[in-house]
Amino acid sequence: MIEYRKLEKAGIEKNLDNINSLYGQLSSKHKEINIDRLREVLEKKHAFVLGAFDREKLVGIGSLHIVQMIAGSKGLIEEVVVDENYRRQGIARNITQKLLDKGKDLRLKYADLTSRPNKEAANNLYKSLGFELRDTNCYRFEF
Repeated sequence: MIEYRKLEKAGIEKNLDNINSLYGQLSSKHKEINIDRLREVLEKKHAFVLGAFDREKLVGIGSLHIVQMIAGSKGLIEEVVVDENYRRQGIARNITQKLLDKGKDLRLKYADLTSRPNKEAANNLYKSLGFELRDTNCYRFEF
């Protein structure tokens, strides 16, 4: 049975290899996450990182980042990924729904997320959860 829980800074070292494996499955451009960076994110109040565990093995992850704006607060759902051996079991749906529930509890105005167009299963999942495709441009400036 899969258990969902917030990732905490304490004891996170034991999950670092699984986190790097998951992120490697998310993107071929993945650069290894180091323990200091992971601890830094987990201690921030504006980041809620949820893990899906099969016993003690981390098999899925997703994060909700709270952005404070003048007009209110919004959420950004990022990096939802499930180990390829655990896909098609509803884990990504549960992670995303639990992140949305957290956003609702925090009274966020809305949550945004991005997904590449070729990720058909992910896009279908997000639409089934009530996300709507926005008519906007998404720009990036790299430093």
